[in-house]
Amino acid sequence: MSAVPYLTLDDVLENMEFQCEVSILLAPFAAVILAYRIANSGFLSAGLSQDDKNNVLKKLTGCVVETGTNLNCYPLGMTDTLCFDSDGNVVP
Repeated sequence: MSAVPYLTLDDVLENMEFQCEVSILLAPFAAVILAYRIANSGFLSAGLSQDDKNNVLKKLTGCVVETGTNLNCYPLGMTDTLCFDSDGNVVP
């Protein structure tokens, strides 16, 4: 499994499953997320707005900050660069 583009609510959950693959201790949570996805496939097909995607990015960036790693990652390149802290607030 690998990460998928954030297009729908289901994609958010699928990426959460992907993140649970990092540890055998998190594997049960992946199974719970998958069961939820299967049981609720109808409304999970709803699309994400650009604001939703930006808010997901803020939260994910906060999680990256809190990993405490000394690595930088910029997989796509951007025309604008915004940095967020662990609470999702813009770092000036």
